[in-house]
Amino acid sequence: MIRIVIDTNVYISALVFDGKPAIVLQLAEALGIELVTSLELESELVETLTSKFGWAAQRVREATERLWERAHWVSPEPLSGIVRDPNDNHVLAAAAAAGSQFIVTGDRDLLALTSFQGVRILTPTAFLEHIHNDSQPPW
Repeated sequence: MIRIVIDTNVYISALVFDGKPAIVLQLAEALGIELVTSLELESELVETLTSKFGWAAQRVREATERLWERAHWVSPEPLSGIVRDPNDNHVLAAAAAAGSQFIVTGDRDLLALTSFQGVRILTPTAFLEHIHNDSQPPW
């Protein structure tokens, strides 16, 4: 089974703007790809949707309920000093704790790593290309 960590910026793009990030979420569900999350990722997503985009708590709950109910939850040990922005370390920690194969992100600091402890770090577009080339799903 493929496990991926989707960074908060990709969730935001999928939920607010649609596009390729939304296709990543749809494809994950269709192919049974397991989404990995943590309390840090959940909190960051809720905070951004409410404070930056003005979403009401009910709207956030409705938008994320399906994501969280089928997600693989981890409580990773904190990491420090891996990327320039210390707020990004929790994404790497979640991926490592879950044995994820991929992190899907738009964050330049994370993307600059290209991989971390065997976890490939890809943009939504690169992840979709990888899945298409690797498994040839019927779309």
